[in-house]
Amino acid sequence: MTDEIKDAKNEETVERIPHHSAGRKKIDPSQSKARPSHMLRAWPDEWDSIKRFVGVAKKHPEAAETAVIFLEAPIKENEEKVKVPHGVTRPLHMVTAYGSEWELVKRFVKVAKTDAGAAAKGVALLESQFSGE
Repeated sequence: MTDEIKDAKNEETVERIPHHSAGRKKIDPSQSKARPSHMLRAWPDEWDSIKRFVGVAKKHPEAAETAVIFLEAPIKENEEKVKVPHGVTRPLHMVTAYGSEWELVKRFVKVAKTDAGAAAKGVALLESQFSGE
């Protein structure tokens, strides 16, 4: 594949930009950085809120940070461990996030595990704020 092609209409040479099949420009492998994978345990209702929060946190980290601050406030005042029967563990899930995103997700996971209802409402509010994008 050559880097230059002839434009049929103008009879001039045009530089071709290499693309992936999905239409994205190719990136030098040294510049490409995939989000690292992280594992966490959560019940299905907690996981639903967490994965929705991760989606918002990746696109709008400032809004996600603000939401976590408001959601953490009542939890810190009344921090009670949720009782889980002995021998029962939450299913394992994988999240991909950069360092700062992962720190937000960990804080949100604590909220989701302590008060799943408040976490679900908080994520719904965040999503409604950015639903037009």
